[in-house]
Amino acid sequence: MGKIHGTVEGAVEEAEVPLSWVAVVAGKECGYSMCGKYVIHVDERTYDLTFSATGYATKTIQTAMTGSKSLELNVLIDIQKESASM
Repeated sequence: MGKIHGTVEGAVEEAEVPLSWVAVVAGKECGYSMCGKYVIHVDERTYDLTFSATGYATKTIQTAMTGSKSLELNVLIDIQKESASM
């Protein structure tokens, strides 16, 4: 089993801030960020790693885990744009 870990930050105005409670999902495995850091343990294969939080646009990144290595993946997610109402 390998480990994917890193930071997750939100783009707020012209700054990047560490985010807590971002859902991190890879296949059937899931976890949450705390203070901008996350760790998720996964089996060997290719994953669509999804980051989502209220008020932010969901971001999906495809990555592959081989063996029992550790993979660092740092992510920046953007504020959710409001959709135009009719």
